Amino acid sequence: FPSHDKGGGGGAGQAGIPGADSAAGHGGNGCFSTISGVCTWYAGGGGGSTYAPFGGSAGRGGCGGGGPGVISQSINGNSGNVNTGGGGGGADTNGCNCGGPGGSGIIILAYPAPIQGYGGSNVYVCNGTAIHVFCSSSKFIYCGPSQPVTYPFPINYLVVAGGGAGPGGRGYRDWE
Repeated sequence: FPSHDKGGGGGAGQAGIPGADSAAGHGGNGCFSTISGVCTWYAGGGGGSTYAPFGGSAGRGGCGGGGPGVISQSINGNSGNVNTGGGGGGADTNGCNCGGPGGSGIIILAYPAPIQGYGGSNVYVCNGTAIHVFCSSSKFIYCGPSQPVTYPFPINYLVVAGGGAGPGGRGYRDWE
């Protein structure tokens, strides 16, 4: 009986790993950022899937929220992690299941903390830096004193789009 091995999806920092010999490929690693004050990985690739009637292994998701693939004929692929932009894991290659959805994206803005007066997101201060985290639709609003901030002021940002969905099954068995 042949196996049907899918490679892992590419991450932002590394290509996905091909599948072979009843083992699906792993998702490629994403990239990390410290803009939030903590080292966090984003945009990892989803793990590949396989259908091997007598065993096999599914691919791991890449660092950065990639969802792992599956090896079962009866379940869908795993989702990419929320707010990471990680790719969804693959569904088995022989069934009619769907690949996992990609993880939602995120936007993070960071600027020197003495410049206050902006809102419209989750805001916190870390090591003298004001950090705004947008996990859904929102506005970056000036709501400070009437005296305007002197422009330009330094601002760093991270924009991570939502991850792609993993591949689904083929819908037939070529060994029957």
